[in-house]
Amino acid sequence: MTPPPLNPVSVLAAMTALLMSCADPGASPPGGGENTGGMAAPDQGGAPGETDATADADLTARYEDGPGPLSPRVENETCRLPAAPPVGAMRLAPAFADLSFDRLLWMGAAPNDDRFIYFIEQGGRILVADAGNPVSTKVFLEEEVRRGHNEEGLLGMAFHPEYTQNGRFYIYYSASNPVRTVLSEFQRSAARETVADPTTERVLLEIEQPFGNHFIFREIQNQQRSAKVNAMVNLCLAKAAKDKNAVE
Repeated sequence: MTPPPLNPVSVLAAMTALLMSCADPGASPPGGGENTGGMAAPDQGGAPGETDATADADLTARYEDGPGPLSPRVENETCRLPAAPPVGAMRLAPAFADLSFDRLLWMGAAPNDDRFIYFIEQGGRILVADAGNPVSTKVFLEEEVRRGHNEEGLLGMAFHPEYTQNGRFYIYYSASNPVRTVLSEFQRSAARETVADPTTERVLLEIEQPFGNHFIFREIQNQQRSAKVNAMVNLCLAKAAKDKNAVE
């Protein structure tokens, strides 16, 4: 059964009622100081004579009463946000002051091995640094990737859960001829644990891409958008034909 169309007047009335329920508790309803619309004034949640400042102070006190982000959710009865909690003694500092990168996308460590930190750059390089003294980096792997668009390049890296034993890791990157995305497996060098062996690449998955940005999802979005447009056109044509028949 097709639901009846929405009445614009009813929708407008509902929206007006919602906005009035979130209005400033100290403000009078539109049209004067008395509620003459036949609708009870919304409960403001405060004691009689309570001012906005008192309500704000009460909300702030209740917000700070607890360990912070894990404290119980604050009941907000006035549609006003409580004051922000104090920041504390936190400060920002460079994590790797001696290192520089070109379009850094990810950093992390291998499972069960915190001796090294790995960094991937969108241009195709994977760098490695000593976690205990990260003052310089070495090239772990450099892969040829497609960078024709802003969203192409070396885009991801993951280690095998048993990387410390088998040396396997995986990268996701864009390639050319044809334009495609590639998921490959590599292994680190048997002689040097801070260097990967580029000859061990094993392609696991390749997907041709129609665009250089958003990849396959862009094509899906275009198809969905076309389907919606076609559906709207068909509805308009059907309505026009129905109106024409009614006139005749």
